[in-house]
Amino acid sequence: VLEETQKLYSTEVNRTILMGASMGGYGTLAVGLQTPHLWAGLAPMAARSDIYRWLKLKRDEVLPWKRALYESDDPQTLKENAQHLPIFLQ
Repeated sequence: VLEETQKLYSTEVNRTILMGASMGGYGTLAVGLQTPHLWAGLAPMAARSDIYRWLKLKRDEVLPWKRALYESDDPQTLKENAQHLPIFLQ
């Protein structure tokens, strides 16, 4: 979607911010933290950030295959990717 947007519209690549609300806020964190080199910043609004806390689960009680799915895009496991990425949390 980013590449298509850049083809169709006049954009400044080094000033592109990913933003979304609710489920889109979670997507902003999940996608943005997996590809921090593509964004000048992130602006998630009302986003879930920890699946375990959200679903009231204990990590060690979740089946390994399900834990792998949860953690593949869980913002908590990707937080190191945010070290040099401005994030405006709402």
